[in-house]
Amino acid sequence: MSASERAFLHGEAVRPLLPGLLAAEPARDAAEWFATLADPTRVRILQALTLAPEWCVGDLALALGLSVSALSHQLAFLLERAVVRRRRSGRLVFYALADEHVRHVLRDALAHLAEAR
Repeated sequence: MSASERAFLHGEAVRPLLPGLLAAEPARDAAEWFATLADPTRVRILQALTLAPEWCVGDLALALGLSVSALSHQLAFLLERAVVRRRRSGRLVFYALADEHVRHVLRDALAHLAEAR
């Protein structure tokens, strides 16, 4: 038996881990969710949404230096993926993070990057 064949004879040690492995479909869903963060503008939008409970579109556009149209396009993308939620009040539309999970993922990703520097 070669050394490379012996390297794979750990079945008994690996077997208890198998139920915890992510199946293909949830892995694909997670990859698509993480792809939501693959745009610097969307990351900046999400980070801004961590600073206040909610932002109206005009204030957020002004703060980020984006046109309302460009911001609205990105917010629609984030809304479709359930990363943000919106609330209407008269003619104003307010956006917030969808839940605390989004806040934690973003915070942890940014902390990881800061530590890596």
